[in-house]
Amino acid sequence: MHRRSRRSWPRSSAILLRSSTGLFLAAALVVVGCPLAEEGRSAASAPSVPPSFHGPTADVQAVVQLIGVGQDPDGLAYASGPNLVYVANHDSANLSVVSPVTNRVVATIPIGRFPFALAYATTTQAVYVSHDYLYNDNVSVVDPATDRVVANVTVGAYPLGLAYADLADEVYVADWGVSNVTAIDVTTNQVAAQIRVGAYPFGVAYAAGYDHIFVTNSGSNNVSVLDAISHAVLATIPVGVAPEGVTYAVGPNVILVANAGSDNVSVISPATNSVVASIPVGKNPVSIAYAPGPGLAYVANAGNDTVSVLNLTEKSVVATVKVQTRPVAVAYAADANLVYVANGGTNSVSVISPTAQPPQYPVTFQASGLPLGTNWSVTLNGTTESSVAPSITFGLPNGTYRFALGAVTGYAPSPVGGEVNVTGTPVHVTIAFAVAYPPRGFLGLTVTSALYLGGAFAAATAAIAAAVYWYRRRPREGIEAYFQ
Repeated sequence: MHRRSRRSWPRSSAILLRSSTGLFLAAALVVVGCPLAEEGRSAASAPSVPPSFHGPTADVQAVVQLIGVGQDPDGLAYASGPNLVYVANHDSANLSVVSPVTNRVVATIPIGRFPFALAYATTTQAVYVSHDYLYNDNVSVVDPATDRVVANVTVGAYPLGLAYADLADEVYVADWGVSNVTAIDVTTNQVAAQIRVGAYPFGVAYAAGYDHIFVTNSGSNNVSVLDAISHAVLATIPVGVAPEGVTYAVGPNVILVANAGSDNVSVISPATNSVVASIPVGKNPVSIAYAPGPGLAYVANAGNDTVSVLNLTEKSVVATVKVQTRPVAVAYAADANLVYVANGGTNSVSVISPTAQPPQYPVTFQASGLPLGTNWSVTLNGTTESSVAPSITFGLPNGTYRFALGAVTGYAPSPVGGEVNVTGTPVHVTIAFAVAYPPRGFLGLTVTSALYLGGAFAAATAAIAAAVYWYRRRPREGIEAYFQ
């Protein structure tokens, strides 16, 4: 039986308790309607905004782009080596690979059933993926150079959150089903240790300066602190209700815990292993990331479709960003200085800019004259998009940009290229495709027809010549023989 994660359940958050008979019971803290039913969409529906659309905005802390990914994206991780963002698509059993340079999906990697969370190991440059599935209690190891799974490591039941500890060179996995943490040696991809923690561990974070691992225990409302070298449990810290997401903020030197059941973030000092502050945020916070660039923390609030932006000096919310339905994971891409948010309810990833960006406006190319399902493409300002749909949409700030149509076999576009001028409003360009007839030559014949006709004439001439030759060589009889 597969246990649907809190990120996929039709509710905001729940505490899971094990009864004396060994059955799991769910006591919902806040019950909301199922997103699929509310939106009236199927599980395979596309994101509501085209993958290449940039919403017009000039605000700081605003969504600047929406990227379409697989079904029910649950996890995110930024891989600094290849400069890529990896998205775990829970219900489509694959990973979407996003380039922060173009904010487009550049690859899709089959990964196995129910991928949930990810971590990137900098020394081996490998991506680790957990699978929250009873009969698939493993962590997949992906090589970004080949986009292939190179190993599978068996861990405890229902593995959820992961974190990489560079000094120990290990990946730590929260085994939700057995209340353990599994340590994986990334040089051998073998299990190095299994450590008992609190009830239903969910998230994992690594505090590099202390070489400590912090594990949120969603069933016992506390955080376990582990030594990354000895694997010993050093402390247990009480926090809010149903703690899930956790991260280390290196600048202010604090551990941040998203408490999904009490709608707040616990701030822990790793020096004293004690809670030093509590920050109210949105409804059902489930994931949190720290962005060293702007020095801010970002909290995904699954219950009200927002991201809370935290100033850790003031320990307060300085902005609230509206995203798509059910944001469940957040990650920061350092090289691009962008924040990525996985929206489980709309199969998309929102891109948030911590700094001001120029407004961008949709530039839509509308094709006519092509058979249904024909692939066509447009290159605009150096970026190429292709589609089998009749329209392709880009997003650009004000300016003049050149475009060119890609070749479609048997069809000629009009125009084949030109310029678009963006002046603060949406731009629409109509492309008319017509059947492309080959050039005609002698007697109005196409080159191909003329070649076929010439070949047929040559063959007929050769056949007649052969017949005459053999006719003259045949034996003579009767009157023909007499006059020979």
